[in-house]
Amino acid sequence: MTNIININHYRRFLTLLAFLVGLNFLFCEFAHANDALVLNEKPVVLYGTSWCSHCKNARAYLRSLNVEFTDYDIENSEIAKKKYTALKGKGVPLIFVGTIRIDGFNKKELEKALRDNGLIPNS
Repeated sequence: MTNIININHYRRFLTLLAFLVGLNFLFCEFAHANDALVLNEKPVVLYGTSWCSHCKNARAYLRSLNVEFTDYDIENSEIAKKKYTALKGKGVPLIFVGTIRIDGFNKKELEKALRDNGLIPNS
């Protein structure tokens, strides 16, 4: 009887552990939005490199719209690299506008995200 009780406790523990691990993965991307508030990041965050032409174009486009953004160089900052990895970044630029994730630089997609977040006026 004692073994059955111990097995049930063990199963409950494993179920709880699996649930908590699942929650961690589920909320991974939403954690970025909270980090922005804690770290005083701008509402727009760009993860990129110095040599990436798409990153340069994204930066220039944001500046042309007078949008302030936090610019992380994932090759020269260990903190930026860790955050990028935690966000499961696979290419650059990786851009967040509020909680909206944009992989790569797509002018129309970025503009829509900026409008949806009230960072640029509707045309």
